[in-house]
Amino acid sequence: MTNSALRPNVAEHLGIASANDIKTGRPVTRPEADRVNAWLDECEASWLVADGEAVAIVLEARFKREWLQELTKVCVLFARMAKAILEEPKLARA
Repeated sequence: MTNSALRPNVAEHLGIASANDIKTGRPVTRPEADRVNAWLDECEASWLVADGEAVAIVLEARFKREWLQELTKVCVLFARMAKAILEEPKLARA
């Protein structure tokens, strides 16, 4: 569970342990990991391809406005992932 920021943050959201505790070595039991996986399995997520950076910024702002209060860390993570994906072509050109 330490290979990704998403799962530890979901574990924290579920009250299992803080994301930091997990990242710094707190063992996660099989039942705890199963709870995290079950929660993620119930999520409906998809990547949105935006027509340019300005549209992506608007989509990100709408997403944050709708979800940020409820799942702050998870949403910030998704926003960062989306931003990284948008910036990937720029890195390829460097």
